[in-house]
Parts: sequence; C-alpha cells; structure tokens
Amino acid sequence: MKQAVYLDLGLLSECNARVSLPPLTSSFLLEVVEATLENVNAMTLDLSQTQFLGVRLHTPTLLSTKLMTPPHLRPSKLVERIEDLHRLAVTPAYICSAATKLWLALAKDINPAQSPTPYHLGRACDITIGEVDIQLKPETVTYDREEGRTKRVREVTGYIVYKILTPRITQTLDKILALATRLGIGRSRSIGFGEIEVKPKTPKKA
Repeated sequence: MKQAVYLDLGLLSECNARVSLPPLTSSFLLEVVEATLENVNAMTLDLSQTQFLGVRLHTPTLLSTKLMTPPHLRPSKLVERIEDLHRLAVTPAYICSAATKLWLALAKDINPAQSPTPYHLGRACDITIGEVDIQLKPETVTYDREEGRTKRVREVTGYIVYKILTPRITQTLDKILALATRLGIGRSRSIGFGEIEVKPKTPKKA
C-alpha cells in the first residue's frame, strides 16, 4: 500500500527575501521563480547509451584533498593535522566520491562520514574511468570575508570528457551523477560553488 505524501508548497515563499552582503552597500531581492519536484530514484542521465560522458564545471568546485582519505585513517591525528587544500586536478575518484556522499545523505538518509562507500567507489572510479579530453582553467575567487580579511580559494572551471571503461559501473554513475548535476558537488554549494553538469557525449571521429 502506497503512503500519500503531502507537501506544503507555501514553504517556498519563505525563500523570498531581501538580503545584504557586506561590504556591498546595496541590497537585492531573492525570489523563487521556478521549483521542480523529482523522484530521486527516477533521475537519470541515460548513460547506458554511450561510453563517454562530458563533465562541465560551471563554477569553482571545492573538493577537499582529504576527501579520499581511507576510512581507517579518518580518525588519525596525522590526517587531522594535515593542511586541508582543494583539488585543482579533478580526478574521477574525487567527483564520484563527492557525488556518492551527496547520494547517501539525500537519497538514503545515511551519514556519509560514517560510510566507507564514498571512498571505495571513488577508488573504483579511478580504475574504471579515464580522461580522453580536458580543458580546465584555474582561477582565484573570493570565498569569505572575516574581520577585515578576505579569504580566497584557488579552483578550476572548465570541461572534461571521460570514458567509462566497463559497463558494470554505468548504472551507479547514472544515479549519483544525475543527482550531482542538479545539486552540485563539494563544499559551499549553497553560495554557488560546485555547480556541475554531466551529459552523455558522442566522441568526435578522428
């Protein structure tokens, strides 16, 4: 027996607000223009039709260098003391691991920090996915301002074409990357970082 789910769409109106961002002197209005409801389990990119996929990094993607820390080393004091930077070279492992963390948290209601799956799937992606084309541009952007200091981060935007080397991973990629395309990956997605777009791609003939 299916259980009915009732949503109060009026809650969307609470997203409308006038905001001010220091050090700007003016304010601006945020307003919900369109909202889409989707079944997360029905999301797809139709990757089964091709071995190739194109990943467009629309905004800088903040993927921590510690994202691929092996599960048994996470509690380590050594790892805790290591400086936390962001990856300029965006490998399949980091994209897949970040997308898996998003999927576990939102689709499965599992705390990704307590699951080994993001690490293991990331390692599998580095073996089963390869780059065939890449065009990335590093850039420095303002991330935050605290106590008169401006914090900047160095990251990349651009385009990568990957080849899926085995069909056994395609179904998993289709699910996690479909969600990532809608919500982004990495840190600070709520302020515009990590916006990516993944599409099936037909390779150009030599």
